[in-house]
Amino acid sequence: MCGICVSVRLDRRQRQTASDEERANLEAGLSKGLDFIAHRGPDAKGIWVNEDGSVGLGHNRLSINDLSESGNQPHHSPDNKIHAVINGEIYDPNDALRTELETVHGYHFPSHADTELVIALYTVYGAPDFLTHLRGEFSLVLYDERVPGAERIILARDRFGIKPLFYTTLFHGVQKVSPAGWVEVGVDGSIKKGWYWDMDYKDKLGNQDATKRICCFSIEFPTDDNFNEAGVDIAERTANWLGVQILKKRMDEEALAENFADSVYHCEHHNLDLNSVGKFCLSTVPREHGFKVVLTGEGSDEHFAGYPFFALDVLGEPDLAMPDTTLASDNALREDLWEKTFEGLKGVLTSRAGWFNHGIPDPETFREINNVQMPFVTQTWQATLDLFEPWVREQNAGYNWAATQLAQTQPEAREKIRNKWHTLHSSQYLWSRSLLANNLLTCLGDRTEMAHSIEARPPFLDHVLSEYVNGLPPTVKMVYTPDEKNVARKGGLPWSGSTKRVGSLFSEKWILREAGKPYITQELYDRKKHPYVAPNRWPKDGPIHNKLRGICTREAVEKLGFVSWEVVQKALETGFGDDADGTAFRKLLVVGGLVTIGERFGVKRAEFAGVNGGSGI
Repeated sequence: MCGICVSVRLDRRQRQTASDEERANLEAGLSKGLDFIAHRGPDAKGIWVNEDGSVGLGHNRLSINDLSESGNQPHHSPDNKIHAVINGEIYDPNDALRTELETVHGYHFPSHADTELVIALYTVYGAPDFLTHLRGEFSLVLYDERVPGAERIILARDRFGIKPLFYTTLFHGVQKVSPAGWVEVGVDGSIKKGWYWDMDYKDKLGNQDATKRICCFSIEFPTDDNFNEAGVDIAERTANWLGVQILKKRMDEEALAENFADSVYHCEHHNLDLNSVGKFCLSTVPREHGFKVVLTGEGSDEHFAGYPFFALDVLGEPDLAMPDTTLASDNALREDLWEKTFEGLKGVLTSRAGWFNHGIPDPETFREINNVQMPFVTQTWQATLDLFEPWVREQNAGYNWAATQLAQTQPEAREKIRNKWHTLHSSQYLWSRSLLANNLLTCLGDRTEMAHSIEARPPFLDHVLSEYVNGLPPTVKMVYTPDEKNVARKGGLPWSGSTKRVGSLFSEKWILREAGKPYITQELYDRKKHPYVAPNRWPKDGPIHNKLRGICTREAVEKLGFVSWEVVQKALETGFGDDADGTAFRKLLVVGGLVTIGERFGVKRAEFAGVNGGSGI
């Protein structure tokens, strides 16, 4: 895994040789940008600038497999006409792609770096078709100058957005390249965008030595209600059963407070939970013990329906692919369970967890997505309008989170959500294209790991595996298991009251459990999905309270320009202590993140520019 920094002059039609001073200035700018992300690639730095100084490619390298200098980037084609920088890892089991490119297409590879496959595949298949052959986690920028007057820049990102990729122009602010997205910049500065892949689902019809080399890494928070696994040594018991070493990062309140700002800086994103701080600190442990690469589990809950709130959309309609199952044949039972599950989730997510309560979204929008309930869940991660200044609230009055999420969905997927996919599959899609890419992989993934020069590989986000699992019926992913013994299963969300039993009626990730049963303990097999969240109740005047007081000052909040100081001030009073307001605490985490980002990156104050001018946000 690496870091990349690229400079492109949009209008490149007038070509002329750049002066030594112009080249030096561009190289210095790229070098400065690379220095900001040196943690992503501490092993080598490479910069290349084209003849007229209109394109500059910069790369920081983290060496994993090919440690030779020939693996340094930027990469260049044999004729020196195609140039690329790649952040990530390209998977090529048994060198199948490399062998095909060499034997069938006669391509010569100057080294064995996996990233050289990018230029080779582009040479053979062109853009964007070459992207469909890439397997792995990556963000890349490629410059093709083979045809004078028709030079092209290609930006692309892996299918799930594991690796970040941003771009900005003089005319637009910072933008993300979408997961599975590509951007082409023409010689005249024109910009085209598209996707080369999307998730799809079936229509609703229808060994000892190895253990010595394996080490597990786990995190432990202070005990807090039922949202925390501290004190539950299931990870240690499982590691002992497997015969592998386990190393834990124990996070106390002081450590969370001390690392809050740095974790926000590296994530480049605010978060409503301290779990990102925990993951940021956990990533120091592999490096301290000599590891550069770890395997992580992102994607398993998305593909196999591991999150308990997927139960709502499992119950949304019968699974006609398995018509003899209980929920497919008993609509009255299914609808009754849906009502109870909905009420239970409302209580868990907003009252117990302190996530944001936006009320029930517009029913018309829900009809547009076949009554899939995922937007009700994903909006609880977004701060409510009361946190913001009056001008922001006025401009966003009636804001419809579900409609916004739907508008950002590819048209083909919207049609399948309405008419073809089961509600669970639609729910998985909407989650993966929103919170997975924009929050989980941002605040709990790549950036928390690369902050410490650790390469994490999430095998569950392999698109070949995803395509296979997406073709399985919903019922084998989250199974209705009304056996009384399941009520006593440990783990899961803290369901309460009349909905407590409802939370135990489903076995999430069922088919993955069955596949893994021979290789895991019975305790782990029986355990319900337990969320990775940090405690949200902390003492008044403790390290975290004092840290957020120091960050969320009146001056700092008002400098943002769009957050209400009065709301923040009240949250500082009510968000801590034995009777703390959990939502107030999460507001402070959001604002603390925004303030930190503003200060660390020099973000200008947002100003109201009127109805026609828009806002400064």
